[in-house]
Amino acid sequence: MITLQRLRSYNPDPKENLRQLRALEDNAASAVKKLDGSFLPVFAVTRREVNCRASVGEHVVANTVSQDITITFPAATAENAGRCIAVKEIGGAFTCTVTVVSGTVNSAVSYLLGTLGRLYLFCSDGSDWGVTG
Repeated sequence: MITLQRLRSYNPDPKENLRQLRALEDNAASAVKKLDGSFLPVFAVTRREVNCRASVGEHVVANTVSQDITITFPAATAENAGRCIAVKEIGGAFTCTVTVVSGTVNSAVSYLLGTLGRLYLFCSDGSDWGVTG
């Protein structure tokens, strides 16, 4: 949590005002530093060669060199709204399909990744896992 300081009273002493102003600037700079990059998702990368379940915040690298792979996402619930899962297919001899425990992925029951090596980002809106990529 970030708390910004507030100047509560005016002091007629210019030196004291300057000290308070510097303290406020330091506090604001510290708050901005804490926010820097916090809007970017951090993904845990996992490499899969068999069917699996993915978790929010996971980057699944699906190696389809020896078999088809199905990645099952959690339900697109209100709790997962705004959260994402990344998937990248490598290998390419077989296919990689994304399904959902309940709900939809890109308004369908399943989603077949189409381009080898492309990173697909699936984000939940609370009822569907939409895809970009």
